[in-house]
Formats: sequence, C-alpha cells, structure tokens
Amino acid sequence: MANRDLSRYQYDPGLLAQFTQTARPALLDFVKQQNRWGGSPNRSADDIINRISNQELKAYSVPKDIYKNLRGESSLSSGGFHSGDNIYLKGLYGID
Repeated sequence: MANRDLSRYQYDPGLLAQFTQTARPALLDFVKQQNRWGGSPNRSADDIINRISNQELKAYSVPKDIYKNLRGESSLSSGGFHSGDNIYLKGLYGID
C-alpha cells in the first residue's frame, strides 16, 4: 500500500496551511486527545502548524475502499487517522 500514489487525493498544501492558521482551537483539542491516548507529549499546535506549512505533514481525503486498506484491520470506527507524516480522512469531499 505504501507504493500507491495518493497525490490526487491530497489537500492543497497552501490552502491547508491557511486553514490551520485559523484552526488553533481544533488543533489544541487534537493535541489534548493525542496526549490522552498516548500521542507525543511534546507535540503542540505550533508544531502541527509548522509541519503543515513546511509540507512535512500532509492530509489526504480518500475513498472508503482506499481508507479501509490504509487503516487495516481495526475495531476503531473513525473518519480519519494519523500515520507518520500523513493524515488520512475517510470519504471524498466530506462524503462517506
């Protein structure tokens, strides 16, 4: 699955960077949730914003079948997950 080209599903890096500049409350909540469930204790909203601005952290909105393959077998029923330097959201354009 690592060889699959997902570039057509990637959020525009510039627009994502603009969006995250105004999304601080949501990012703070995300960091709080990650810390609660074993995420990196050193991660901050500024760290996430900088990683997105530098195009180190990328986000993809993928069809359900691709999402299922990326997510693998899991009992979690979520609309997205974070893996390495990528964020995957289930469904194209916010539609499952």
